Amino acid sequence: NSDKFVVMGDSAGANLAAVTSTALVHMNIIKASVLIYPVITHGYSHEFSYTKTLYANAPILTAQKMEWYTQRYFNTPEEISTHPLACLVCPENLHPSGDESSNNLFPRTHILTAEVDPLRAEGEYYYQLLHNIHHDKITYHQYNNTIHGFFGIPFLPHGITAVNDVCTLLHQYFE
Repeated sequence: NSDKFVVMGDSAGANLAAVTSTALVHMNIIKASVLIYPVITHGYSHEFSYTKTLYANAPILTAQKMEWYTQRYFNTPEEISTHPLACLVCPENLHPSGDESSNNLFPRTHILTAEVDPLRAEGEYYYQLLHNIHHDKITYHQYNNTIHGFFGIPFLPHGITAVNDVCTLLHQYFE
């Protein structure tokens, strides 16, 4: 059903889901997106990405692993500062056509983060930025006392709860 098309991803997959949602906004194909602890800025150091340093040695996702992944995601070091996938919060990537009238076509978006995650602050920032543009179409939930990768892993705190929360939210979107 094309009226219920959803993109969803976690970490780098959430980056791809966000890029896809933005790139296809004028086609009005994607009706909702779920971004689970999204990577918003590859290789960038911004004041809003302070959790990359704060939780640089967190379980599962470390600063060293993030650097390794980034180096494999892009073809050259130069792309890390120039490629559209490298910075979702750069103004040219928020409205790729330059047409802000497409805001009403932007899909409902739910962002979720883990408290002890190098990517937490990026998810929070992306939520604030999108919420300022798209208002009630954007929702956010932080799961406390858990780490990157918790989504869908039953033995990690909040894993099953988060999956159920997302299912409930999508059901409400398309009821």
